[in-house]
Amino acid sequence: MRTTMRALPDSVRPRDFVVENTAYTPSVKISGNTFRNIPTRGLLVTTRRPVVVTDNVFDGMSMASIFISSDAYQWYESGPVTDVLIRRNTFRRPGGPVIFIEPTNQVLDAARPVHRNVRVDDNTFEIGDVRLLDVKSVDGIGFTRNTVKRLDHKTAVAAQARDLCPAPGATTAVRAVAKATAYETSLFAYRGSSHAVAKDNVFGNGLNLRAELDSTDPAQFDTDEVAVDSDRVLPLLPSATFTSSNPAVAEIDQNGSVTAKAPGKTLITPITPSQTGVDPGVPVELTVGADPQSPVCAKSLLLDTGTWSVVRDAPDQRTILPCDILELAPTGAGLLWAGSNRARNIVLTDRADDGTATVRMSGLTKRGHMEAGLILYRGDDDYVTLQRKHNKGSPTLTLSTEREGWAEEPYRVTDPEQQELWLRLHRTGGRVAASYSLDGTVFTPLGEPVDASWLGSARVGVPAEAERASGADTPFRYRDFTVDGAPARFTSPW
Repeated sequence: MRTTMRALPDSVRPRDFVVENTAYTPSVKISGNTFRNIPTRGLLVTTRRPVVVTDNVFDGMSMASIFISSDAYQWYESGPVTDVLIRRNTFRRPGGPVIFIEPTNQVLDAARPVHRNVRVDDNTFEIGDVRLLDVKSVDGIGFTRNTVKRLDHKTAVAAQARDLCPAPGATTAVRAVAKATAYETSLFAYRGSSHAVAKDNVFGNGLNLRAELDSTDPAQFDTDEVAVDSDRVLPLLPSATFTSSNPAVAEIDQNGSVTAKAPGKTLITPITPSQTGVDPGVPVELTVGADPQSPVCAKSLLLDTGTWSVVRDAPDQRTILPCDILELAPTGAGLLWAGSNRARNIVLTDRADDGTATVRMSGLTKRGHMEAGLILYRGDDDYVTLQRKHNKGSPTLTLSTEREGWAEEPYRVTDPEQQELWLRLHRTGGRVAASYSLDGTVFTPLGEPVDASWLGSARVGVPAEAERASGADTPFRYRDFTVDGAPARFTSPW
């Protein structure tokens, strides 16, 4: 048993206090390192003496790149920080939140903070759709002079040509189109904190400059860049200009008007402005003077982002083919079922009311829990699907529902294993009926209509996924998508 040199005050009672030997807390400097592909957090640092994390590269952390805790509740392993400087680091491909301050105090009170004086200055972030800064119980949290870009900032915008093979002397047009969607996740969250600053930063296109405040007075947040408790989404494609890699073959003006000059090839590249500078996008190749019937002259087609949006976009696994065919290859990221919530490339229309959606689908499931079909999607934990499911070697057509994370399969039949079939979901009066067809004319109901009054503003679309990746997978193809009999084209129109 340990004793103290002096009697403790009566206010110190068992289970009310945790004691830390502050004489043994170190100062820390972490500088000039590369942390790469770590399956957990990059750094966990909690000491009340000065901490400097500077000039490092954090690449591919699965969890937070920098985590500051203070666990005096369960593990009793760390105390507060009072002086932290995170400066001139590069954060690439981070898990989220990128910088995470999460003490274990059970009472959230900005007047009684755990941590103090944390500065995040002059760093570069290249992020996916994750939170940038998530802090709890901090008095004095600065985020200044940082540069924040999307991971896909070089591929989120592409050039599309009306004519890939113009004749010499002809004129045509090129436009810039978005290949992705704006990120939905708010960049900032402050809980039980005060004296927060976010200033003098630059942000790339397609980011959501929202700060979510919980037990934090908005008057304690000094910013002219970030919107408090409301979305401020920077447009992914505010405008674009163009360059030609070979003006002797084809010239292009800043509005996308092309003049073909002489036989040959040139790359037309879209240039998109942002706060961080300019981003060259994905170019389109023009072949002046080529035979219009040759394969090189096939049109470049992209998803119509005015009609469709994508959940957890994976554009490399998605293709638009001629004749308005959407091709989705399973990414292997995981499924939607129950708590998995990792499926990518869920392509959704903007329709969110009652009606009938029908799609012509081709492709058979191959392995494991591979699945593809038609979905009414409100969120990862609230949806109804009619899908082909492989069921580890026993393929079925399955009607699945998930409500608030509780997943069920009320109806299933053996998959007819016909390469092509038609799927239909009809929603009315708070119920959804599923049916399928082998010829596009005669539809067979799959079970009885199910309750879907909880779906609210669900949108209709198509998923295709597997729980792991395989190079042997073949894509699923969707065509003839209709809503209430009206075509909903995948192709981005001119």
